[in-house]
Amino acid sequence: QARGKGYGRSMIMQALHDMRREGARKVVLDAREENKRARALYESVGFKEQYVWHGFVRYEVDVTGL
Repeated sequence: QARGKGYGRSMIMQALHDMRREGARKVVLDAREENKRARALYESVGFKEQYVWHGFVRYEVDVTGL
């Protein structure tokens, strides 16, 4: 089982750095409202909740400061 070992966080951080290097300024993603584990992970790497819509939470992060 890979849960709790930091693999997901590491992959997200690498992806954010890659997107920044390619010129992205912000990244947006959606997560199911009931997926608390994923939401906590996204928030821990800097994603901010924007709104909830039809059971999904929209998140956004500014990658220019990474």
